[in-house]
Amino acid sequence: MALPYVISHRKNSLHPNKESQYFLKLVQNNLVDLDHICKEIEKESTLTAPDIYAVAVALQNKIMEHLANGNSVNLDFLGKFSMGAKTKACTEKELVTAKSIVKFHINYQPSAKTKKWLKQDFVLKKK
Repeated sequence: MALPYVISHRKNSLHPNKESQYFLKLVQNNLVDLDHICKEIEKESTLTAPDIYAVAVALQNKIMEHLANGNSVNLDFLGKFSMGAKTKACTEKELVTAKSIVKFHINYQPSAKTKKWLKQDFVLKKK
């Protein structure tokens, strides 16, 4: 298999007098959902798709529970998850409160094995 890409064109909206640029942009072929992955794992193991699905749902619930308690979650071969927040800046320390949070997000750091995998020479295919 190969990673599909397109050549994209972008104008510089901040500096309209500067030349526009072209760059390679990776595109996704399809969206693979949990149901599809469960069926694939079912074919490769002794587990049933409903068992795999139940474990995935329980894992999600436990990850959210631990993140909500201020813990980071390290799933070894998958990577590490931690909470993050986008906040409004204030001119004085006393003005910073919990209401300064605009929105929460989850930070993801890939495992060492995944980082090593990312360093390979992927095959690319122009779409």
